[in-house]
Amino acid sequence: MSKNILNLQYSGANSLLQFINLALKDKIIEKKDLNSLLEIGPGDFPVLSKFKETFNLKHNCSFIDKRKLKNKDFDFICNDFLTYKFSKIFDLILDGHVLHTLKDKEEYTTYLKRVYNLLNKNGYFILETMVLHENMSFDDHELYFDYDKGLLFKNSKQIRVIFSVNEIESLLNQIGFKIIYLYLPKGFKMIPFDGRDNALPRDPDLLRVICQKVI
Repeated sequence: MSKNILNLQYSGANSLLQFINLALKDKIIEKKDLNSLLEIGPGDFPVLSKFKETFNLKHNCSFIDKRKLKNKDFDFICNDFLTYKFSKIFDLILDGHVLHTLKDKEEYTTYLKRVYNLLNKNGYFILETMVLHENMSFDDHELYFDYDKGLLFKNSKQIRVIFSVNEIESLLNQIGFKIIYLYLPKGFKMIPFDGRDNALPRDPDLLRVICQKVI
């Protein structure tokens, strides 16, 4: 979940919608190049479905989902993104706030490599994820953050992967992505766990990244 520190009405889906609209408006992404899209997310609010007319798409967008959903305009797939065998590759892949829910750096890296391999040449990867900052802290006694591994635990169960901006940038570059947009929106925070509605200044920052697969 993501909210800003001013506690205005905000949601993860709205943040992603805002991000994509900005990318289209500023022509960071050229919609004429997009014929097949993939959204990886929980499925409760498929973000790319809001761009059906913008992208002029029908029956060619797949969402990896926790459950089977019905929508005549899109294909929904309930499966594990890391192991599912796709029948095609994509012009754009959107991470619907999944990356920071993975279990460790190895799975984090595997996920990003899978995204890269599923993109067409010059395909786009849109990412919005939580990142650590020097004033980040977790006062809840049930929480523990391992700064060496970038892992957040709640009641001894690992719940989030939170790296620095530099670590994420370095990893994307190592995999082969060309980063064309990287930005920390001022004042935007991501709530690192369920059960709280208001973001705090000590919560992880929100990072927005757009990459391309340039071969």
